[in-house]
Amino acid sequence: MDAVAMINSGRAVPESIGILPSPGVRRAVPGTTSQVQSFSDLVAAAYSGLANETPAEPLAQAYVTVLARAAGMQTGQAFNLLYLDELLGRSLTTQAIIAAIGAFRLNPES
Repeated sequence: MDAVAMINSGRAVPESIGILPSPGVRRAVPGTTSQVQSFSDLVAAAYSGLANETPAEPLAQAYVTVLARAAGMQTGQAFNLLYLDELLGRSLTTQAIIAAIGAFRLNPES
């Protein structure tokens, strides 16, 4: 579900993965009872009982550093959703997205 939600999310870069709602996407996980519109909504729903403060997370920051280097971007904060959405959209190649869509046997909603 998480991977499908990421494929159906992202607004920073057209036709890419991400975490924020994509224009025109009503449900990030079609074919389920989930009404979330993006990957970030899916995560927020899973952790709704937690405080809205993010502790320091060295591993997440290390991943962001590697992705930023691959995307040719400056390293930013791992939990800045706008930054993370653009970073993910720019770091994954079109071929990788097509391979993921094929692996999950996803079809566009009609």
